[in-house]
Amino acid sequence: MDYSLSTKNILELPFNKYENDFTFIVNNKQYHTNRVVADLLSPYIRQLHYIDSLNNQFIINVKQTAINEMSDNDYFGDFLKLTSFHNSKIDQTRQKYYSVYFFILGNIDEYIKLQPYYTQTLAIDNVINHLQSINEISSLVMLNTNPSTIVYDEIVEFAAIHFEELDKKELKKLLIEIIEEIVSNRKLKLKDEDSLLNFILSLYENDHSYSVLFDYVAFSNVSEELFEKFMKKIEF
Repeated sequence: MDYSLSTKNILELPFNKYENDFTFIVNNKQYHTNRVVADLLSPYIRQLHYIDSLNNQFIINVKQTAINEMSDNDYFGDFLKLTSFHNSKIDQTRQKYYSVYFFILGNIDEYIKLQPYYTQTLAIDNVINHLQSINEISSLVMLNTNPSTIVYDEIVEFAAIHFEELDKKELKKLLIEIIEEIVSNRKLKLKDEDSLLNFILSLYENDHSYSVLFDYVAFSNVSEELFEKFMKKIEF
């Protein structure tokens, strides 16, 4: 027989009884909790504990522009109580704060759950908006995160499959990291290799930092005419 311990045992753990051996510092304000709560809330902190088991604090800085209703109450105390796993209704203000906290903590699946429009079926006319929302909050928080999760990866994969149908003007507004994930995706579908090279060249002409994207072009499949154009445009 196949057997595993029931996950309901996790739900019954008395987290509030554990030693408060971990500190979140939110805009210079300290919140004490335990490492179990910290690890549950943040995949990023779990990774840090693999590297340094003695790590006992995490700093969160949120720009005022990230949340329009910035006030003295940052609702982080309420945020920590989410580990009770009890279903609760939250207002729009808490929804905004929790979204930012989850994003900073690298918990993009929970971040996406708090965005109502992510429940929509992915379509050509909304996939860039989904990526753009992640793009925007990424620029608002003061931490570099890698938003690679099952839900996020599905959005990127959808964009790769429908690359030719996407609005390239809107696509160019995304962070270079997100564009790179799309053009490097194994399910990227192209009309031809010229299409991809033309798109990257249009980015490169405005900003040479986009040259890293040329790595994903199969130049053996590029037309001779476009290859000559590339050779004239590129600065080796």
